[in-house]
Amino acid sequence: MGSLLHRAFTAAEEALLARTLVGRRLARDVRGGDGLVAFAAGAEIDRALLDRARERELLDEVARAAEPGTSDTELEDLFLWLAERRRSRGA
Repeated sequence: MGSLLHRAFTAAEEALLARTLVGRRLARDVRGGDGLVAFAAGAEIDRALLDRARERELLDEVARAAEPGTSDTELEDLFLWLAERRRSRGA
């Protein structure tokens, strides 16, 4: 049951990120664990980019590299909420 709950929260987190980020552009390069550029600055954030970022476990990095937008307060609140969720899950 914990696994099902974890998947539900993960899906909700990703949906919030998508709602906040889709349509923005990357203000800087996002690098993968290998140090290579995974997503170049200037790329438009769309669902396909977010799917690839999820597969590479780079969603947080993409979110942090997003250009400023009108919902910056919402994005900051989302980062705080995600950090708290991860702490409470022990991740």
